[in-house]
Amino acid sequence: MYTNIFSIVIKDVSAKFVKNYKEMEILNDLPLRSSLDGYITKLEKIMDFVQNHKRYMDMNLGFGLFLVNVNLRTILRLRGIRIPRIKKARLNRILQQYDEILQYFQDMLNKHSRHTTEAESSAHFITELFSKDKLNWGIHLQKYKTNLLKKTKFYSRKELTERYSIWSQYVEKVYDFDNYYPSPQLSDDCISALSQVPINPTMRWSRCDVSSSCVEYVRNGTDYGYAITHRLLYMIMARFSRGCTIMSSVEDKAQIETFCGKIYNEIEYHSFHNFGIPDLSLEMIALCTLEGHVQFLRRSWLDELFEFQRALGCVASSKEGKEKNVIPDLYKIEKPNWQIVEEDQDILGGSCNTHTTGVAAAVLSAAIRYIIEKFS
Repeated sequence: MYTNIFSIVIKDVSAKFVKNYKEMEILNDLPLRSSLDGYITKLEKIMDFVQNHKRYMDMNLGFGLFLVNVNLRTILRLRGIRIPRIKKARLNRILQQYDEILQYFQDMLNKHSRHTTEAESSAHFITELFSKDKLNWGIHLQKYKTNLLKKTKFYSRKELTERYSIWSQYVEKVYDFDNYYPSPQLSDDCISALSQVPINPTMRWSRCDVSSSCVEYVRNGTDYGYAITHRLLYMIMARFSRGCTIMSSVEDKAQIETFCGKIYNEIEYHSFHNFGIPDLSLEMIALCTLEGHVQFLRRSWLDELFEFQRALGCVASSKEGKEKNVIPDLYKIEKPNWQIVEEDQDILGGSCNTHTTGVAAAVLSAAIRYIIEKFS
């Protein structure tokens, strides 16, 4: 009996030591004050690329750049007076570029307002949740904190492999959208329907008037890959653009923390496999940092993920794309017409991806916001 009790105590102490060590490892791996210039430079390259290739500006790239706008405008409003003059001027130039790109995007939306397909109509409604926003998202943006880090359960590489399977099988599951719940169609339908929900004018959360099928997939859905990010995205879209919650405010907060806790471990699993799906990793970081979860901004992760950025500024979605020769002249051949959602998001001969470029820009702005918030 005494032996069993002693064994339990030893295991408990050991587990606490491992968790404390892991927390310190993460905190020591966050962006430094000296990281700011490099992140701004990478973001400037993305913005220059998009400004020079505006026809690639579809809904997905647009949302990523919108998050740049939210992160940077918010931190400039809160800490602008403390930011060094030259760096502040660079951030303001990025926002000026965003305004010009957004104007182009809105002009194209108006020009192509007659939708030929249900998917185009749905995409148009989704863009209304962010393209016309002037204030709401910045109000609801969360300051960075470590509370989720304290709650996160960490796993060894072996445990993560048991959880997600071997890498090749995991990749197959990630791209098997037919087995996702919600399906991509249901996810888009629920998000687009939010555009019909009135904006809550108060700072007190109200309940969103949404379909029960949308609530159900938030409560019970696929817990990995793009399915979990789209479950999280739906809740963020509701909170940030409409000021309402899918469940109660307490349930929503708990569910978002549950999602981001699981997502953190999934990205750590990605890190053991050289971030073989950078698009997914970046999307996960972009969303959970909106909720202020600082542990997603690990320097070592960002360093490795931004190896996928090309000299031209755009970002590749795979190792194969990263290694391809960029052929800028292909732009003139392959992009004759604008589309609200690009059918093929791989561009420039597959050397870059518009969705990956958008979420990469969002992540850089989240890291910039963190550094200014912490050190200014």
